[in-house]
Amino acid sequence: MRTKFTFLALLFALSLMTACSGEQGTGGTSAVNPTTAATPAAPANINYAAGIFDLEKGPEGSWRWVGEQGTIKLKNNKTDMQLKVAGSAPIDLINQPSQVTIKLNGEQLDQVTLTKEKNTLAKEFTIPASKQANGDFSELTISSSKSFIPKQVYKNSSDDRKLSFSLTKLEWEPK
Repeated sequence: MRTKFTFLALLFALSLMTACSGEQGTGGTSAVNPTTAATPAAPANINYAAGIFDLEKGPEGSWRWVGEQGTIKLKNNKTDMQLKVAGSAPIDLINQPSQVTIKLNGEQLDQVTLTKEKNTLAKEFTIPASKQANGDFSELTISSSKSFIPKQVYKNSSDDRKLSFSLTKLEWEPK
């Protein structure tokens, strides 16, 4: 028992010394050295903003709900970019066609009417560097003409968000 305790104490002391020295420990992780400044993370290529809800997951995959209008900030890379957008409208809950509009920096890229027969969209756009905003980010908006409120459709729901479009794919990559 004493040997086991001594071994554990030595193991703890060794790991404590490794962590304090700032050297890499097992598993390739490095300990935090409080005397060095933190390096800020690079800005994300895609930043979800107003009207875009947190990622949700289910057996069929993952998605983000878009309110009546959602805004997404896309990092300008000063090069031609490929934008891919895919998703669907919950036509079975809205019970009427919905017009989905996609704009970049206020300029309409596309407008599609989704129906019971075709409630999905998958679009690709080439965005020249000249069409990106002057600042660090361009602004992508997705808006829909129809929405639903889950708590008005499902009796056990307390979700009072206005939801219009299920965004299943968004890519912003150099062309």
